[in-house]
Amino acid sequence: MLILSEVELKGNIVQYPQKSFSRFQIKENKDLIPLAQNIVGELPTITYKSLANKFNTIATFGATAGLDSMKGQNIAVIGTPHVSEIVYLLFANALGLKPKLNDATMHYTKIKRNGFEFYFNTYSENLLLREIQIYIIESELTQAIGRARLLRNDCTVVVLSNLPIQQAEFVYLTNEEIALLKKGKVKE
Repeated sequence: MLILSEVELKGNIVQYPQKSFSRFQIKENKDLIPLAQNIVGELPTITYKSLANKFNTIATFGATAGLDSMKGQNIAVIGTPHVSEIVYLLFANALGLKPKLNDATMHYTKIKRNGFEFYFNTYSENLLLREIQIYIIESELTQAIGRARLLRNDCTVVVLSNLPIQQAEFVYLTNEEIALLKKGKVKE
């Protein structure tokens, strides 16, 4: 059996995984916007359409395929782009599965994926629905990160999402650092 290893990146992915920066989390915690703004600064950013005016937005989730104008540039990706649960159920049905309603309940669950162990708001009972959900989110994040063309360019993509990205360098902030960044202050 042939096992392929990860392709070595010329550039870097720096990920802040402590907050999901999901639409729901941002709606519930308005102070996440200044936190994100102070982490990414003026970097060209890919995020949700609803946050486009809050950052130096160059594209939004769902509209990044084929975007080549950011190759070789440092960029930021902000968010964990969940889609409607109906989409996950439709994918499952298209694959010939008939998930039951009680299979389709999401919980904050400890999961293992791609060599990482982490907590994620996902399906705890139906592993296929979980795989569909994470595949869709991971694909969108990978597409956004790929706009910098890290394979061939020495640049950095800053990612604010709680879905671990392979080959990322993880930065964990203390509660004090998070509080300072929310206020626009950088710790010395």
